[in-house]
Amino acid sequence: MRDAAAAIDFYQLFIHEAYRLAVEPVTLDELLAATGLHKSQLNEWLKRAVDEGVLEKLNRPLRFQLKREN
Repeated sequence: MRDAAAAIDFYQLFIHEAYRLAVEPVTLDELLAATGLHKSQLNEWLKRAVDEGVLEKLNRPLRFQLKREN
């Protein structure tokens, strides 16, 4: 078993990819196709990224984009 110091944080890998995938608004379906994540896992990480201020959630239609600094 690997020690805790060598553990992989897959959420951080997702955030790294979000910087590439969400420069422009991207739909949930596009993110599902690009990441291969299960829909429930993707929704959990998208919510966390929005809560942490990394992504912003756009409505009508539902899309996600990197949060822009003002």
